[in-house]
Amino acid sequence: MFVRADRHRRAVPAHLAVPAQWAVALPRWSTQERDRTFAEHYLTSRANFANICVITMTDRARQPKKKQQGVLPFRQNGGRRAGAGRKPKGEKALVSHGPRALLAARFPAHVTMKLLRGLPRLRSKPEYTALRAAFAAGCDRHGFRLTHYAVLNDHLHFLVEARDRTALTRGLQGLAIRIAKALNRLWRRAGTVFADRYHDRILKTPREVRNALRYVLGNGKKHATEGREIQVPQAIDTFTSAPWFDGF
Repeated sequence: MFVRADRHRRAVPAHLAVPAQWAVALPRWSTQERDRTFAEHYLTSRANFANICVITMTDRARQPKKKQQGVLPFRQNGGRRAGAGRKPKGEKALVSHGPRALLAARFPAHVTMKLLRGLPRLRSKPEYTALRAAFAAGCDRHGFRLTHYAVLNDHLHFLVEARDRTALTRGLQGLAIRIAKALNRLWRRAGTVFADRYHDRILKTPREVRNALRYVLGNGKKHATEGREIQVPQAIDTFTSAPWFDGF
């Protein structure tokens, strides 16, 4: 599309002005003739420019594709695979390794921690003394509180309170470390003490809390009646926090 020159008439500098003798020779072209002449001049100049241009333009679509290296037969999108994930400490995982449920500050929790097989029994005076020292050192730290406990021969029961799931996890980790160090020091050994991660159950109703208290404080008697090498001669099990419980 061409714009008529008389629409944008400007003063031409003297050194760029067309000589008068040439102005007479210039023909008055029509619009069609002017477009055709411009097109011929454009194509000619483009052809001449292509002959002297050192840059060759190629079409990307016409370029041959590079050969792809061999792809290993591995899944690249993740997902469930046989043998993946954290391995159990024993032959079989005692506690599920799935994500734990969220914990609100108003709900207590019942926690169970099981010891490895072959370790000495916990219901003896030296072991119980070491455990009570560990309980006293880690019972109230960073939003975590140990409220009640029960010591059995090969496992422990806790009733705990925590600000949230993170506080519960860190509080139990610190408590387990203190227990393991105290027992290893007493037994003059080194290594793992607990068989697996802790098991917890959130108590969301008053009835669940009452049943958990009854179960934890009376668990020794339950095992004694089942003949599991536990004796509770007193009315209250002294290997629990029952002597300090005033809700009987």
